[in-house]
Amino acid sequence: MNIRKWVYLFMSSLGIGAAASLLAWVVLIFINPPGESGGVAGVGYNIISVLLAGMLFSIISQTGFFAYLTLNYIARSIFRRPQLWIYAQLIITAITVTYLPFMFTEPGEALLPHIAVPVIVLIVAIAVAFWKVKLTNKSAFVPTVFFMSAVTLFETIPSLRENHFSGIFFMILPLLACNAWQILILGKLLSTPKSPSQS
Repeated sequence: MNIRKWVYLFMSSLGIGAAASLLAWVVLIFINPPGESGGVAGVGYNIISVLLAGMLFSIISQTGFFAYLTLNYIARSIFRRPQLWIYAQLIITAITVTYLPFMFTEPGEALLPHIAVPVIVLIVAIAVAFWKVKLTNKSAFVPTVFFMSAVTLFETIPSLRENHFSGIFFMILPLLACNAWQILILGKLLSTPKSPSQS
């Protein structure tokens, strides 16, 4: 990956993060309409804040993405059999999905919202994994599910810690969008164009 491709990935992820945050904000407004105070200036300030937050989430996503690529590279050198790393990713994914969202629940609190988070993340992860397989090959399925579920949930810890639906939704939607974009575009960015002699 050269500098031009990295800049493209960075800038496109910023745009996707901002757009996804704006979408999440609009959905939250429909779910819980704000009061009439604030006027046009307040709305404008909110929109700017939302876009900036989305860009920040995209940076978190990109940090997690490159951390995953580094982990994947190191793990492949540690595990002599590639299948062992696949099994390890499945185990980590299962533990993360079933345990992490419940770490921040309070006694007597309803569990349904906390169940919904990992279920939605896992559904999106599997859908993206099938898409990734169509773009590449079957070996990409488990790593994509691992990245889209386990890594996304780890990135969402700040909002999970706050334990508030609006905050979790507002953060997790941009992260899912950015993570999906990065994992799907990776193969295209890493591919090298054929020389005239190869065509």
